[in-house]
Amino acid sequence: MSLTSSRGFALLEALVALVIVAGVGAALFALINTGLQNLAKAEAHAATTTLQPQILAWVRTIELGELPADKQAVAEFQNGQGVVTAEAQFERFQGPTFAVTGSGAKGIHQVALYDVEVTLYAGPRRLDQIHTRRAASKQVMDEPTL
Repeated sequence: MSLTSSRGFALLEALVALVIVAGVGAALFALINTGLQNLAKAEAHAATTTLQPQILAWVRTIELGELPADKQAVAEFQNGQGVVTAEAQFERFQGPTFAVTGSGAKGIHQVALYDVEVTLYAGPRRLDQIHTRRAASKQVMDEPTL
């Protein structure tokens, strides 16, 4: 009696091959997904890098005494890819305190320091955040005369 060789794959061999293919597919999917997330972060950072000087100049021009109660300001900026909306949130972290400024302004000033967090959006998509600090002062008394 001679044994005849079977044609094709056994069920066990097919299952092992299927598990290997599924593992490689899952690894490739994870790699592609990570790459796409990193690409989206890089694009968001590139879109905001060109606007940073304009945004920081805007933050410096905001009159803190005229902000609404939620201490938030909104502005729109144009970059090469479209309109970017900036939402600035101001939070006082020091002051107000009285001081004589060294900037050449005469008199006694009330000075406060603010943390500023600017969140940028391109349509509904959140791009990036910019963190900065801002000093605000208001003259409360003229320079004393002797």
